Amino acid sequence: MKYSPPNQFIPISPRGPPERKDESEKCNFVVEIDGSRTQKKKFLYSYLLNRIYVEMGSNFSVNFNWDVSKVPDREMYIRATVVFADPDQGEKRVERCFQHVHAQWNAETTDAVVVNNVLRSARELGDPNVYYCGNPDETDCWYSVLVRLNRPTGHAYSFVCKNSCGSGINRR
Repeated sequence: MKYSPPNQFIPISPRGPPERKDESEKCNFVVEIDGSRTQKKKFLYSYLLNRIYVEMGSNFSVNFNWDVSKVPDREMYIRATVVFADPDQGEKRVERCFQHVHAQWNAETTDAVVVNNVLRSARELGDPNVYYCGNPDETDCWYSVLVRLNRPTGHAYSFVCKNSCGSGINRR
């Protein structure tokens, strides 16, 4: 009998804006940003506005919880995608500004998918459970961070561009 290695997971980069629908009932999936224990006020989360205010480069934790009995493989792939809140801008992908795409801000990597992505995992680049998705050459290919979690837990992210950048996130 010939040995067959397990299939290697290859993430797919989504096309177009993500659907904004709640499918939490399938496995009792819950996402929560707990800003109550924030030290040094590096970020603030408003439940009322459903918005996070965070300093560039500061980690913020997002808690993911689900009913493990409803997930056959016991692991979950979580995709985080940054979207514009303004419905008029909602069809456009969010990218880093020209200033922060520059090489001086990207000493860790030259991978265009990572460099252009506004969101980063707090885990080291190259972590086998973190995938950066997107394609800079295809404007309908959205940037995202895909994380594999083996159990309900938190995951830290950071933003690597500012809302106020001259050619950045909020200037469209």
